[in-house]
Amino acid sequence: MARMSLQEVTSSAALLFPDNSTKLITPAKMRQFISELIGAIRPAYGYLSRSANVVQALTTTPSPLVMDTGSVSPIVDYTLTPALAQIQRNEKGTTNFTFTCDVLGSANTTRQVTFTLFKNGVATAWRQTVSLTTSTIVEGVSFPAIEYLNGIAQYQLMVSCDAAYSVTFSNVVFVAETIPVWDFV
Repeated sequence: MARMSLQEVTSSAALLFPDNSTKLITPAKMRQFISELIGAIRPAYGYLSRSANVVQALTTTPSPLVMDTGSVSPIVDYTLTPALAQIQRNEKGTTNFTFTCDVLGSANTTRQVTFTLFKNGVATAWRQTVSLTTSTIVEGVSFPAIEYLNGIAQYQLMVSCDAAYSVTFSNVVFVAETIPVWDFV
């Protein structure tokens, strides 16, 4: 069953449950409504991660952040492609994204490393830049994002640098969580 908004569930309740003076409320209608309600509020998630440290050569052109594992909830709203740092949302709705990782530079040179959330191959406004100045200090990166969706979309976590540069990524986690919403615009 496709995910419904809470407004759609409310409208369905009005149709399924008229004033019961006509005895039109049936067990089948009650089961249908409960199923729709649970479908609208059920939790769902998909996440990608990197199980070990990885050195990645960066350029000014954004490339996928290397990931090697992922998991989805039993409610499969998401499809994952770890090698492309890609999470595909298969249901309409709102998705809350959380990204965290640690970054270590390869030389004592100041470099700007930028992480960007892409949607369907296009950069979004959701991004975070970290300044690396040394090869001995690990910098933490974290940013949340929220995205409304009225259909299927692919999200990808891309990374770039202001110049060619190698960095070490560790503790990488990219999570997408479904948020119940009042209405799909």
